[in-house]
Formats: sequence, structure tokens, C-alpha cells
Amino acid sequence: MKRSAFLLICAVFLLRLTGSGQSKVIRRTWGTYLVRLPGNIRVGPDGREIPSRDTVLVVYAETTVPGLTWSRAWFNGNSYDIVATRSDSGYIDAGTRPDQAKVIIRCAKGDRLWRLQLLPAARAVGCPVRLLRGEIGVAGIYRHKKFIRRIRSLIELEGPPIP
Repeated sequence: MKRSAFLLICAVFLLRLTGSGQSKVIRRTWGTYLVRLPGNIRVGPDGREIPSRDTVLVVYAETTVPGLTWSRAWFNGNSYDIVATRSDSGYIDAGTRPDQAKVIIRCAKGDRLWRLQLLPAARAVGCPVRLLRGEIGVAGIYRHKKFIRRIRSLIELEGPPIP
């Protein structure tokens, strides 16, 4: 009985160690979205609008380690490819909220700040974890181990219409 309790405690401890590795790699994340409206609104033969809104999704991540690669993202059942850009300045101007407040993302000294633009994937890949509606899952690889980070709240940004 004592041996099984000891093994259970060891197993929980080891799971806790392996599960907390992601939090040491990624310190903070921010998710933003921008709904772009077309300049000219298309209508069908019956005069009704043809839906053509485009949602731009961008995730910002503050990481503590070098050697991190980003592989894929998921949002509302859709699969996305990631275009990752690292900021050398330590901050990024993400845009403006609808209330005209500027959104400036900063990272701590010594950390790395990433801008991850999500583009619809040419080939859909299912998400390995269950995400809630409105939640973004971002996958990456660090030291040959895959991880997924969830972004639960998104910041709405305002932008110009698509030409």
C-alpha cells in the first residue's frame, strides 16, 4: 500500500514537471483579431450583400528561450499556417482598439517577442487538443518536443477596409 502511494506521488510529480515545461518557454501570449470590411460591397443579382468579411488573426508571444519554432495554429475548427516574425526592439505596436486606445505589446528584458500571423492552411490538420469556441491553439517545437499554447481571450483591433 505504501509502495503504491509512493509510486502515485512520483508519477504526479513527474507529470507536473513535464507539463510545466511550456510555461517556462512561453511567458505570456496575446491574441488579436481584426475584421476587415471590403471597400466595395458585392451584391448578388437579387441585390443582397454577398458576405466577404476577412478576419485577420495575429498572436503575440513572449518567450524566454532561443531555438523555438512555430508550426501550426487552430481557431474555431480551422487550421492555420504560421508566419513568425521576431521583434528585436522588445515591443510591438499591435494596432488600435475600437475605442482608439493603442495596443502596445512589450516583453521583459532578455525575453524574445514574436508576432505570429495566422494564414488559412492549404491542407487542414485536426487539432490534437480540444479547443473552446473563440480560443486559439498555437503549436510549436522546443528541444524536439511539441507543445500547444491556448490563447483564451482575444483583443479586437480596428483597421482600414480592404481595397
